[in-house]
Amino acid sequence: MTKKLGFTLIELTIVIALTSGLLLVGVAVIANIYQTNNKTRSQMEVRQNLQSVLDTMAREIRQTKYVKYSTIGNIQLYNSYDSCTNNNYISQYDKDTAVTPVPLRQITNGVTQNLTSVKINISNLTFAGVTNTCSAPDSITINITANYHTLATRSDFTDSITISETVALRKY
Repeated sequence: MTKKLGFTLIELTIVIALTSGLLLVGVAVIANIYQTNNKTRSQMEVRQNLQSVLDTMAREIRQTKYVKYSTIGNIQLYNSYDSCTNNNYISQYDKDTAVTPVPLRQITNGVTQNLTSVKINISNLTFAGVTNTCSAPDSITINITANYHTLATRSDFTDSITISETVALRKY
């Protein structure tokens, strides 16, 4: 009787099944790492964008004496003034809910500038302490909520981030 060298069909099938299982687990781990990285990157972009916007708005509000809130159609407006006797605002911040994604814009000296990236969707912008008349509160609390805008409906990008800051108006 001669000894046959090699593997049996059952042994090869078991090895292929184990190898396939390990490859599937490896691909799942890599896909999870990729998804987690994308989510972290999008959250970081939203947070950095909002912090930059908040810093800009806080710096502007610290230099003003009066503020006013109003709406025109879909647009929410927050104006800062040096004087309530004229309509010449220093800066105006608005968000147009008719546009997707909703940008946050600043208008200064007639020049409009988007403060947020086109990937950021502003879902809430409020100035606590601001009324629809020209007023001079001691402080204003700015609240901004946003999320990462993507065309696909992906659950990993739907987390909203809210930041806020309380700013004192100048009194001199």
